[in-house]
Amino acid sequence: MIEIKFKNQAEIDSYNKYKELKGIEYHQYIANYLNTDEYSKIAAVIQYDLRLKYILYRYICFFEEYIRAVIMNCDIRDVDFFLKENVNMSEAQNIYFKNVTKIATKYPDRPTISRDDFDGIRELRNQISHFKPIILDNIIENQTNIYLLYKNLTKNYQAYFKNEINMCGSEAELVEQVKIKFN
Repeated sequence: MIEIKFKNQAEIDSYNKYKELKGIEYHQYIANYLNTDEYSKIAAVIQYDLRLKYILYRYICFFEEYIRAVIMNCDIRDVDFFLKENVNMSEAQNIYFKNVTKIATKYPDRPTISRDDFDGIRELRNQISHFKPIILDNIIENQTNIYLLYKNLTKNYQAYFKNEINMCGSEAELVEQVKIKFN
């Protein structure tokens, strides 16, 4: 077990707060991953991952709402279906692909979302929902899935999404190996 080093009382207080949220073992996991005992570096990664998840989850919700709107606007399902049935992303994806021709006819100016893109976005959503860090062991796959989310957002959300991702963590001392950026 790595003995975590603190620079001041504020770091100790922060650790006591975040160990309740993320756990002592998770702090150790990050320390081992970064090969450091400095709390400031460990905390920066934990906080960056949390902020990134909040941003991603919000935009995944926008994406899911968009898919529901497309399905409703094409008269495939009505609003009552979505309000009463608790439709998850996999079910919405199945409805989308069963009606992809109708959707493409209604929205000829929008590209069809591929199965691989849907799967990547759903995988990203699952990573966020199930306690998995976005920026560590599987950062390459997650960066790809983040790009798929960006690519499939409506145009009016893309610029905001890109900016929020790039600004997230800009104030923290993060090692480049965990940073997610859009050019």
